[in-house]
Amino acid sequence: MKLKDEKIGIANICLEEESCQIIRREQKKVVYGLDRLGIPLIEIGTRPEIKTPEQAKAVAEKIGMILRSTKNVKRGIGTIRQDINVSIKGGARVEIKGAQELGLIPKIIENEVARQLNLLKIRDDLRRIKFKPVKLKIFDVSDIFKNSQSLITRDKSTFAIKIERFAGFLKRKITPTRTLGNEIANYVRARTPLKGIIHSDEELGKYKLDKEFEKLASAVKAKKGDTLIIAVGEKNIVEKTMKVIVERINQLLVGVPEETRRALDNGDTEYMRPLPGAARMYPETDVPPIRIDKELINKLNNELPELIEDKIKRFIKEYGLNPELSKQIAKSKYSDMFESLIGTGAEAKVIASTLLITLKELEKEGVKVKNIKNWHLESIFKAFARGEIPRTAIPQILKGFAKKPKSSLEQVMQEAKIEKLTMEDLDGIIEKIVKENAQLAEDKRGKKILMGLIMQKVRGRIDGMVVMERLEKKLEERRK
Repeated sequence: MKLKDEKIGIANICLEEESCQIIRREQKKVVYGLDRLGIPLIEIGTRPEIKTPEQAKAVAEKIGMILRSTKNVKRGIGTIRQDINVSIKGGARVEIKGAQELGLIPKIIENEVARQLNLLKIRDDLRRIKFKPVKLKIFDVSDIFKNSQSLITRDKSTFAIKIERFAGFLKRKITPTRTLGNEIANYVRARTPLKGIIHSDEELGKYKLDKEFEKLASAVKAKKGDTLIIAVGEKNIVEKTMKVIVERINQLLVGVPEETRRALDNGDTEYMRPLPGAARMYPETDVPPIRIDKELINKLNNELPELIEDKIKRFIKEYGLNPELSKQIAKSKYSDMFESLIGTGAEAKVIASTLLITLKELEKEGVKVKNIKNWHLESIFKAFARGEIPRTAIPQILKGFAKKPKSSLEQVMQEAKIEKLTMEDLDGIIEKIVKENAQLAEDKRGKKILMGLIMQKVRGRIDGMVVMERLEKKLEERRK
């Protein structure tokens, strides 16, 4: 795939099936929705040749543009999702799933690079202090916490672990919005029914547990440089939770684990699951292979649609649209309608802005825009091209068609009290005013005054640009 002066390789294109979605998590079960099974997905994988966050965004944008050019994909947020694989020197491959907004892609990548760099720094610092892998030892500390002021622990089973020589590490920032403590708590939520943990690197006052942690430190003989972590719940669930915590802390000595993470709306990510092995992909056994030969490729080459990026350039050249308006209309669902309405003879800019702006504004007002059909728009723009209605009347006429879709243009205009003015009528008004003000007609500066006098008579019935053209034509004839 060409991207400015570079080429980015496409490694594979797969036809897949949409997966089940998690509807909700409960303490001992996860509820899945099966309604999305059977929806086809196309997965396009690039080669590991993207070098910068901005280039990743550009690649995703170009792939999306190519897909939308076919007009065979759904539109809107979430219909095209990006899974981003990020790796750095010394780090690991991490897959980030579900990036939906193109604008967030650079931020997601930058945050993941920062996370991996900070995890590598934590690894180096742990090795420097000769931190040893933690051996799991769980303390039942319910007696210390059961009478606390905190509703989290009061009258509940509370368990603790001690991590020697680990003080301060859990409050280290690994991304702008996430500490190592947040990261480990996220592992707990993803892999156990518990919603979180409390640790001694936090501000314990917010939990009303300062005194209890002091007692806990004394009970487990914790030193100043140790970290204490508690979890509340059934013993078997907490045991699993503590095992997950110790496992993740021990991974810190390795550096960055390979894993799958979920993209968040703030540009950060959170742990989902370990990274699956490459062998997990296998062909669908119930569907025969489709052979892609040269004959099929040649046939498809002849049927390729015009790319949106090429259409944008053509709209600028052929229809005189400015680059921004051309981009908006070419990428919109109105692209084909716009080109068909060009045949009415109306100005391209007026057609484009009506489709992109006026219809959207009417919809916000509660107008039933879905009732407005192509033939309604054609009749409006033909009349506008003939100078029979002003641009300012278009929204009012569209409202009329939305309210009474079976009405004719004349009926809508009559009901809205919009008077139709023919070119003959306009020329007659211009002729009369020019004759009555012959002195102004001879003065070059008099055109502006004449225009004002004419508009007083025709305002709301015909477009001002048409009036100016006809007036200039009349004045030119008089000079001859």
